[in-house]
Amino acid sequence: MPDFSELVDAAAVWASMGEGGAAGPAQEMAHGAGNWRSRLACGNPACRGGGFDLGSVVEGMISFREAEKAGLLVCEGWEGGLSGEPAAGTPCVRAIHYRLRLTYGRAAPPAAARPAGPPGPPGGAS
Repeated sequence: MPDFSELVDAAAVWASMGEGGAAGPAQEMAHGAGNWRSRLACGNPACRGGGFDLGSVVEGMISFREAEKAGLLVCEGWEGGLSGEPAAGTPCVRAIHYRLRLTYGRAAPPAAARPAGPPGPPGGAS
């Protein structure tokens, strides 16, 4: 799970790509609503070890302070083959179209940016 400590919310909308490029029904989730998953399952019943990694997309967005991003993710799994080795099958080619929106909180200014001065007396009394 990515570090969401500086986010107020993260929301995702995605649709699975079906045969011939037709999009399936849109699905949604939000971090603030408590239904966030960093990894989405692949809907292909023949897929092994697959899914879609939204967590790494969110991490990249956080590092560049991006608020919105849309794109295409291809499943990371494999189809076919009798053994558990990926080389025994072919890559799963299921994909999703996604749109992510991040809402950032106000970050505290770095210590160097805070006004310098003598510390006040303990308890804030003068």
